[in-house]
Parts: sequence; structure tokens; C-alpha cells
Amino acid sequence: MNRCAWWGVTGNSRIVHRPATGHTPDQARDARARAWRFVFDRWEQKKAAGRDGGEDDASEESSKEERSRA
Repeated sequence: MNRCAWWGVTGNSRIVHRPATGHTPDQARDARARAWRFVFDRWEQKKAAGRDGGEDDASEESSKEERSRA
């Protein structure tokens, strides 16, 4: 018997994985949606500023952080 619920019963094994957060599936979905909204908003901001948001931006941001620590 192969059952799968949101908490992950896998195949015929008796291994069950339940999230340790105590969140309901709806709360987890909403948190993922907020995270993706943040990612897409940030991407739109970079696109509007004329940057592509690639690795160059990441290294640029990390070098700014390093300079501010020094």
C-alpha cells in the first residue's frame, strides 16, 4: 500500500516524517507563498533598476557587507 499525506508516509515502510514546526498545511503553504512573493518582488526591483539579479549582484552585496564590517 503506497499512501502519501502531507506529512510523508513513504511506501510500505513505517517511516513517517512530520514537520516539527507545528504548523498546519495551510500555514506552511502561506509561509511559502510569502517567501516566493518576496523573491519575485526583489527580482522585479532589480529588473526595474536595470540589473538582472545574477551572481554579480550577490558578490557585489557580499563585498558591501565585508566593507561595512571592516
